[in-house]
Amino acid sequence: MSSKIEDIEIRLAFQEETLEVLNNVVIEQQKEIEKLNSYVRVLKDKISSVESTGTQPENEAPPPHY
Repeated sequence: MSSKIEDIEIRLAFQEETLEVLNNVVIEQQKEIEKLNSYVRVLKDKISSVESTGTQPENEAPPPHY
């Protein structure tokens, strides 16, 4: 009986460690997602400002090598 309890305690310890590692991974991923969302917002703003100025690529003269 004592051996079974020890085995269960060992498993529990490993599961707690695994849970902590996975939790840290999720936290880091959330930080990365927030950073990427911030970049996307900046890019959307830049695109909107370019579109509002009316300088669309089709309105621009072709580069000199054409």
